[in-house]
Amino acid sequence: MTTITQIDHNALALSRTLEQFKGKDNYTKLVQVLTNALQSSEQTFIDLLTKRYIDNATGKQLDDVGYDVGCQRNGLKDDNYRRAIYLQIAINTSQGRERDISFVAKQITASSVIQFRENNHGPAQVQVFFDGENATPSNMQLVAQVIGGGIQYYGLTTQGGSPFGFDDISSGFDEGRVTAEFLLN
Repeated sequence: MTTITQIDHNALALSRTLEQFKGKDNYTKLVQVLTNALQSSEQTFIDLLTKRYIDNATGKQLDDVGYDVGCQRNGLKDDNYRRAIYLQIAINTSQGRERDISFVAKQITASSVIQFRENNHGPAQVQVFFDGENATPSNMQLVAQVIGGGIQYYGLTTQGGSPFGFDDISSGFDEGRVTAEFLLN
């Protein structure tokens, strides 16, 4: 983020004074009254831009940003809470595309491999394979928030291994194991 330089509106206005008004007390006081209000408004906008910016916000300001996007602090320290807020923003702005699901799934489950299998016959269904250490049912449930409404979602995990598959399936591997399967919505 770029640095915002505050303008001294009083000095700027007085520097642009017509010669006939220079040194006149009433004129100077009028300029000060008008520019003080402008200075106060500018400071408010600078505070909004800097203190409410997620990367700069701390404490109560960060709590307010989290509240605005629907993310609860749950005892998290500021740095971890920032990551949770960014993740919630990704969830909120997701359009249910594969890349949205993959991004959120990798962030939540610490997976390096995310595989998708869609059911094109019958009810809409997607199976998502996770290999992350944090691929727990509760974390995989968070991924369901990114998947479009009305789509049945299965989360499958190897909990630390490679997803299981076969050579004749383009999305599979020769090794791995599925240790857990969860119907998540």
